[in-house]
This record gives sequence, structure tokens and C-alpha cells, in this order.
Amino acid sequence: MIAQGILILSHVGFSFVDQLAKQAADEAVERYILTSLPEPDNLSRLEDLKGLGEWFGATQQHELNWDDVKGAIADIQAQGKTINACVCVWEGYRSLMAQANAYLGVTDIHPDAVDLLTNKYALRRLLYQHGLSEVQAEPLTEGNLLSYQAQGAIKFIKPYRGIASFGAFRLTPDVRWSDIQALHQELRSDTVFQAIFAEQDPFIIEDYISGTEYSFEILVEENTQHIIAIHEKSEVSFKKMTTLENACVSPPVSLAPADIDSARTWLNSVFSLLDISTGCFHLEAKFNGKRWELIEINPRVGGSLISQSVEQLTEGYSMLNLWIKLLLQSTRRDTSVSQLLGELALSGGKPSPKGKATFFRVFFGEVGVIERVDERPGEHAPILSQVFVKPGSTFTSASKENFVGQALWALDYACLADSYASISRQSEDLIELTYRQESTAPVVETY
Repeated sequence: MIAQGILILSHVGFSFVDQLAKQAADEAVERYILTSLPEPDNLSRLEDLKGLGEWFGATQQHELNWDDVKGAIADIQAQGKTINACVCVWEGYRSLMAQANAYLGVTDIHPDAVDLLTNKYALRRLLYQHGLSEVQAEPLTEGNLLSYQAQGAIKFIKPYRGIASFGAFRLTPDVRWSDIQALHQELRSDTVFQAIFAEQDPFIIEDYISGTEYSFEILVEENTQHIIAIHEKSEVSFKKMTTLENACVSPPVSLAPADIDSARTWLNSVFSLLDISTGCFHLEAKFNGKRWELIEINPRVGGSLISQSVEQLTEGYSMLNLWIKLLLQSTRRDTSVSQLLGELALSGGKPSPKGKATFFRVFFGEVGVIERVDERPGEHAPILSQVFVKPGSTFTSASKENFVGQALWALDYACLADSYASISRQSEDLIELTYRQESTAPVVETY
């Protein structure tokens, strides 16, 4: 019997590879893992990844390119194996994934579509030209920075192409052009992120979008859009040079059924304009009570605990699992997958596919060296908790999300507002950090 599997692309040894490998195994296909070189402190990840699949390859550079992917495909196929799909959650490799799937004959969005969706300036201009956005954007220059500050304009700065909230922030009077230049240099020198920020002039400035922000977890199959979950970003904090999304609740506590239906209509118009007929998307948008406005479209699953939250909401189907099922449709043509997506799809009258609700919190650190990490579960213990730091962990950048940990709770859907309010308050104290100080007492942060 010919071995069949999925090619998983990993950036510097990570990018949800462990979860992707598990989901592929659950679909009874082999795992073929190709990674770029991890950073020096994480070289042990190579040994970890070798044990996750039936084929493994690693490059000697921190970035994968098409020759690396094409070479891996040739090597895997030379061993008599069939590659049924390529998958990657790292946005910097989404175009490579699309290119690999086109090369393999797998249904996926075109690499040109990836380029458009991840170019926030081009996407905003296209939506504006077709009446699907009222937000105006332009390249950021020293001149318009100073001009908008003098006017007291309400604006937002972000990279043409970005990842998470690295370098995305509100315009304030204290932002200087030298800050922008320093941020540009930081982006270009960061081992993990530099390929995302390759532009010579990487920032745009656009009208600040008011309202509450939501993320839509969407799967599109044969031109049919399925919204599997909506997460309300219930807590967002603004730093000088970044924006932190601290907590999410699903289904949303601030949307009426009619608002959800209006979102579906608007999203159908957006996807129709972009000619998107297939794929997995983590789409972020704001609603001001009257109108929906796009923040960005990520042609992949959402980060943090989005996929695991969806798994709780659907009673067993994570976004990673559903995306892999969709990619495998090119070879399997399983009608049960189409039926499943239809059953899980949301509407205003069905804001949760199984009558479930979730809340998760992401914890961020400040610049400094961590002295102690304490966990305090409290009365309502999370169903999933992850801590990414330990004593001695160091954060050096104030321009990106310094991840400390994250946790997921199940809420009472029947009493959603009260359950959310209670667990949200308690969750703030789950992780406590103490930072090292040179000559004074330690500084304690409770989240």
C-alpha cells in the first residue's frame, strides 16, 4: 500500500507542528515535517520534531524557500510516498504552502491571493474602492506623521505585512519618527519575524477604526462560507508601539443575532470581491453598532488558543482539524466533511454550534528578566493552561507581544454574561510574575 501523508512546514522548529502532527495522525495519514533552522537556544527542537513524523528534514537557514520545499517534495516522493496536501500556520510561509499545494494539485488559494490578503495596504484600498470599507490608508512618512499629530488626528500605524501585533499601534503625540526608524530596524533584525517585514518602507497609517473587535474563524469550501466561531476580543490594551489582545469570549457577549447576520452578509460580499472559493481564515473585524470594518484577513488558523477554543465549542473539532479535513478533500472527496461544515456553521439564531461557550486569556510580559513565576488557579480552574516562561526568561522588546502564557475556560452558555464576568475577573490573577531588579526590591506583576 502506498504511504500517504501531509507535508507540514515549520518555522524555526515551531508553528503548531505538534498539534498539526496529531491532527494528521487522527486523519490516518503520515506526517512529513520540514523545518527551517531553529534559533540557537532551541536547537533541541530538531530532535523533538524528528519523532513526530514519518519523514523529517531541516535546512541550515532560519527561513524556508521554494527550493527547500520543492526538494523536500522530491525526496518524499522518491521514497514512494504520496503527499496529499501541504499545511502551515506560519503566515510567512502561507505563500509557500499555496505554491506547494498548486504544485501537488491540491485545492488551495492561489499564492497571488495570499499576497493580496497579507498586504494590508493593498487590501484596504481594494475594499475602499468597492464600498466595503470607509477607512482610508496611505504609506507612512515622516511628513504625514507630523501632520496628523499636529491635527490631533485619530490614526493607527501598522506594517504593510505583519504578524500578531508586532509594530501595530495607535498614533499618539509622543511617537517620533526616530521611533519608527528604530522599530523598522528591530523588525528587520528579528530572526523569527524578519522575512515578514521585508519592505523598504514597511508601515502604513490609516483611520483608526472604532468599535468592538471580533475574530471570525471561517472555512470556505467550493465557494460556500462557513463561520465556525466568532470570538469577541473582550479586553485589548494599547502600548506605545504595539497592541495587546488580552482576552476573548465566544460566542460574543456584545452582539445581537441581527448583528451576526449582518456580519455574514458583509463577509460574503468581501469574499466574493476577493474571489475566495476555498481555504481557512482568521478574519478580524470591528463593529460600531452600525457598520462592520475589516481589520485584517489571515489566510490560516488563528493564533493563541483560537483552535482549542473552537474544539470546545464544536465538541471535538479544532480549526486545525477542520482545515486538514478541508485540504484532504482534494483526494478524499468525503461528503461527510461538507455536511459537517454545514452543521457547524453559525447564524444569528445559532451563535454557538453546540450550545457551548469559552473564554481564554493571554498573558504578556514587560521588558526585563523574570525572577519568579507563580500560578494561582483559583475557584474556577482552566481546562487548559500553558506557561511559556520560567525564572531567567528575558524580554527585550516593547514592540511585540511578549508571551508569558495562556489559559482556556469553559463558560456556562445558559448564563453567558454572568459566567463570563465571573471567570474573566478571576482569570486576571492566574499568573504572577516577579521581575529581577539590579539594586532594588523585585517588581511584581499580577495578571
